[in-house]
Amino acid sequence: MKQLFFSILSLLLFTVILSSCGSKKEGEENAVSQDTLQNTVTAPDSSTFTNTVPGTETPPVTTENPAELPQSTNKVNPTTPGNNTPVKPSTAKTSSADPKNTPPPPPVKSSGNPTTPQSPNQTSTGAVIPPAPGTNPPPRPKSPPAEAPKSEPQKMQDPSPKKPDLSHSVFNNLLKKYVSSTGKVDYKGIKSEKDKLYEYLEVLEANPPQQSWDRNKRLAYWINAYNANTIKMIIENYPTSSITKITAKPWDQAIAKIGDKTYTLNQIENEIIRPTFKEPRIHFAVNCAAKSCPKLHNEAFMPEKLDAQLEKMAKAFINNKEANVISEKKAELSKIFEWYKDDFAAAGGVIAFINKYSDVEVKDNAKVTYREYDWNLNE
Repeated sequence: MKQLFFSILSLLLFTVILSSCGSKKEGEENAVSQDTLQNTVTAPDSSTFTNTVPGTETPPVTTENPAELPQSTNKVNPTTPGNNTPVKPSTAKTSSADPKNTPPPPPVKSSGNPTTPQSPNQTSTGAVIPPAPGTNPPPRPKSPPAEAPKSEPQKMQDPSPKKPDLSHSVFNNLLKKYVSSTGKVDYKGIKSEKDKLYEYLEVLEANPPQQSWDRNKRLAYWINAYNANTIKMIIENYPTSSITKITAKPWDQAIAKIGDKTYTLNQIENEIIRPTFKEPRIHFAVNCAAKSCPKLHNEAFMPEKLDAQLEKMAKAFINNKEANVISEKKAELSKIFEWYKDDFAAAGGVIAFINKYSDVEVKDNAKVTYREYDWNLNE
C-alpha cells in the first residue's frame, strides 16, 4: 500500500515537471517570435496610427510565472513582409514579467480602396503593421484644413451718385437738329428724343447757379433753362396749336426744377433774369413758343459768346418785318416793346434802342404803334 502511494506521487511530480518545461519552452518561442518581428518591422512614420479590431485587445500580464501567460492562437510569421526569406531568430532573453512580451494582436487587413497610396505601416496587401515594442503610437494624421467657401467680392457702391458736370452741349445738339435758321421748331422730332431733353434738364437741376459764377455763366444758364422748360411743356402736351391752349396761365405752372426748388417760367424771367441782370436784350433770347415771339435760337447760349449771341438775336428780331415794320416817321412794333418798355428806358427809351439795331433810323417824333400778338405755335 505504501509503495503504491509513492508510485502515484512520483507520477504526479513527473507530470508537473514535464508540463512546466513545456510552458517554458512555449514562452521562449513567443519571445523569439516577438524579437524577430521587432527586427523585421520598419519603424512607422508620424502619419500612421495602429488599428486594432474591437474586442480583441490583449490585457496586460502581471504574473511572473511564464506558465500563466495566455496562449496565443495566432502565430507570427518571422519573415519580412513581401519577402519569403526566413529571418534568423534573435537569441536575446526577455523577462517573462515584462508586458512587452505579450503577443501582439493579429494584423488587420485594410478594406480601403486598392488605388489608395500605401502608408509606410502597410504591407503590399493592405494589412496594418503594429508599431514596434517600446515605441509610442504614431499621432493621428491631420486632415488638411477645409477651404472656406469663396464668396463673390462685393463691389463698393458710392452712396452718393456723381453729380453731372454742367454742360449745355446736349441741348445745343437738339436745337441744331430740330430748329431751323428761321426759328421754326420741329416739336415732333424733339419729342422723339425727349430723353435727351430730360437728360439736359437733370444737368440743370443738379447744377444750380452759384454766386461764384461770373455774370455771363449765370445769365446763359437761366436763358437756357427758360427755353428748355418751355419746350418741355410743349412736347408733354403735343400736339397742340398754342401754348395758351395747354392751360390758361402756362407761365405760372411750376415746371423748372433747379436745385431743391421748382420755378415757373414767370419766376425765371420776372423774378430772376430781369431784376438781376437788367439786360433788355434777353427779350430776344427767351422764347415763349409763339409765332410772334423772337425766334428760338438754333443753338444754346454759351457764356463765352453770350454777348455776341444777344447782339445777333436783337438785330435779327428788330429787322424782322413779320415782327416790326419800321420807317422814319412810323414804327409798328412788337408788343414786347410795350410790355417791357421800362427795361429799355436805361438805353434811352424804345426809339433809341430800336435805332441801335434797325436798318432804318426812326425819327424821334415818329408815330409808334404795337402789333397784335400771334400765339399760334412756332412750328
